[in-house]
Amino acid sequence: MSRRVTIASLQINMAALPSPTTAEANRQLCAAAIDEAAGYGADVICLPECCTTANLPPDDPERLEPLPGPSFALWAERARRHRLVVVGWQYELDGERYHNTGFVIDRDGQLVGRYRKVHSTPNAIANGEVPGDEFPVFETDFGRVGMMICYDAYFPEQARILALKGAEIIFYPTMSDARHEPIWELVARSRAVDNGVYVVSAVMRNSYMAYSGIFAPSGHVVAARQTWAGGLAVGTIDLDERFRSEGHSGIAQPADLQALYWYSRRPEVYGELCALRHDLDLEAVQGSRAEQPR
Repeated sequence: MSRRVTIASLQINMAALPSPTTAEANRQLCAAAIDEAAGYGADVICLPECCTTANLPPDDPERLEPLPGPSFALWAERARRHRLVVVGWQYELDGERYHNTGFVIDRDGQLVGRYRKVHSTPNAIANGEVPGDEFPVFETDFGRVGMMICYDAYFPEQARILALKGAEIIFYPTMSDARHEPIWELVARSRAVDNGVYVVSAVMRNSYMAYSGIFAPSGHVVAARQTWAGGLAVGTIDLDERFRSEGHSGIAQPADLQALYWYSRRPEVYGELCALRHDLDLEAVQGSRAEQPR
């Protein structure tokens, strides 16, 4: 049995975009990437965080849009035209509030669901972003998928919850400020290995060394866009091909490692994870960071 899925992940070089630009120009750039992904036979494309807002003036009213809105409408038309799934991103206007939102469009151009970033950065919250509080898993025709956006990936609980809820692929739109590639890459690969899932990064590349890619449950890189240039990382995976290892943890025969991890979990002793708190305010956090040697 085989569930082969061809995945495309868009990388955008922010420095190569006009500055200032418009939301419509950014949307059209993403639409062109969807067209290109279709040429590779992609079943799904993931767009990066800030793909609609990169290089927009900070007071541009088009930074925020409802969902469904203009970006959704354009990309949904492309999803229908090419019969592929689109994992999109936008700043979602919801009444007087706004969220950092990822969403899934199916091959018919219908909204499958939305995910509102749970771990908003302190600066984003100060600027009015409202964090979400749910970890949805979405059904697609090729498998179950979840999302984490940028800073979310540094909280391993999120990927674990998504995997336990059945996500087989975690899409990871990001515009990170991690300026050392090993840190960013280790986080992405670790979330895949920890949970027996595929992680797909889609990167708005600026002054840091992250890249768009597909990371396997084994920790291997299936596909990568390891260049400053924008473009697609494209790879094919088989969701029915389980990651197995012989002799792991005293198990003599080849074992499905995700199933082994789930079998070996002890949630009854993990209560401290939620009970323990650090009473830190933002000023203290920023001060402690500033005092660290560089």
